[in-house]
Amino acid sequence: MIEVVGYSAQELRTLFYKLRRIPGVAYAALHGKDGSSVGDDSYDAEALGGQVLFLSMIGGQLGALFQSGALTSAVVHGTTRHLLAFSTKTHFLSVLVNGDTPVRPVEAEVR
Repeated sequence: MIEVVGYSAQELRTLFYKLRRIPGVAYAALHGKDGSSVGDDSYDAEALGGQVLFLSMIGGQLGALFQSGALTSAVVHGTTRHLLAFSTKTHFLSVLVNGDTPVRPVEAEVR
C-alpha cells in the first residue's frame, strides 16, 4: 500500500475497513488529485477514481460559475447508487453507496 503523508499503510487499511463496514457502503477508495488510486489497484477503485475526478472537474466549473471556489465535498444521488466525494489538498476520498440506502446517514457516518 502506498503511504499518504501523515498516515501509515496500517492506518489507511483501518480507515478503508471502517468505511466499508458502514451499512449501505458498496465501496470506498482514496485517490490522488489526478484520479489515480492510492493503495488499491482494483478495477473498482480505478473506475471510482475516474468518476470522482470527473465530478471534481464539473464541481470546479460550477464553483467558477457561481464564484464559490473549488469542490470540497459532493453527493450525487442516483437510483442504483450514490457517490460521496470529499476533497483535501492532495487527495479525494470517494464512497459508493447502494441506491436503496438513504445517503445522508451514510454521509454523516463517513464524516
